[in-house]
Amino acid sequence: MALITDPEHPGLRPDDVGLTEAFASEGASARPIPWGDRVDPGAFDLAVIRTPWDYFLRPLPFLAWIGDLEIPVLNPERVLRWNHDKRYLFELDLGGYAKIPRTIRLEAGSRGGETAEMLEELGTRRAVVKPVVSGGAHGTRVISLDSPLAWEAWESGAYLAQAFVATVEQAGEWSLVYFGGVFSHAVLKKARPGDFRVQDDHGGTVHFEPVPEGLKVAGERVLSGLMRLLGLDQPLPYARVDLVEDSVTGEALLMELELIEPELFLRADALAPGRFARAVIDAALPRKA
Repeated sequence: MALITDPEHPGLRPDDVGLTEAFASEGASARPIPWGDRVDPGAFDLAVIRTPWDYFLRPLPFLAWIGDLEIPVLNPERVLRWNHDKRYLFELDLGGYAKIPRTIRLEAGSRGGETAEMLEELGTRRAVVKPVVSGGAHGTRVISLDSPLAWEAWESGAYLAQAFVATVEQAGEWSLVYFGGVFSHAVLKKARPGDFRVQDDHGGTVHFEPVPEGLKVAGERVLSGLMRLLGLDQPLPYARVDLVEDSVTGEALLMELELIEPELFLRADALAPGRFARAVIDAALPRKA
């Protein structure tokens, strides 16, 4: 197994260090390879996308590199291409597989200073604006009448504007991790006081708590919808579903479906690395038959 990382951090991240031993326990060897390097098909049977956390800065070269690999990739290439653009959220919502915050698409520079109109369209006083291709809250900002859009400070390209979900700020965001379509574990991510970003790069913290049952039901519905939308004949070896409970309606809201390089929070459960390794091997075996 080639465990795909990124050129700036070519080794395994601390949360993934146990994967080498987990794969060895399943009779497979695994070592990290940064994306962009050649993956020798004589030395590897499979590329497993793990932590290329810079891919969204160069998405087209990354996807081209994936497409040029001479060995199978997990998750599959077409899944990665579908998931790399956040507009997949509309497909899941329109298909009835998930409820997302009120969301509209923007093109940098196309709406001028229409902050008031945009907020009215979203039915909110605050909105989160993010690039359709991004990760780790990169390029993500909160806008309001007091902090309007100023496109000259933004990069060109497509963006999503979403109604601000106060639950993220107040209670946090849940990440539900699935291996082979089966729920493995979950964590609750909380932002630092005064911020809305739950990632640890921005001061967020991770808490190991039992996930509400309603969110598990919502997560399974998202994955079922994914399989229908993409016509998949078997569950993906790994997926992370990020959900919040709406503070007003109590509904489960889908924030992200992470299928490319999600942090899997393997440290939440000592058995999680083994479950991940088995799911990868189970998914790969039919490809090698």
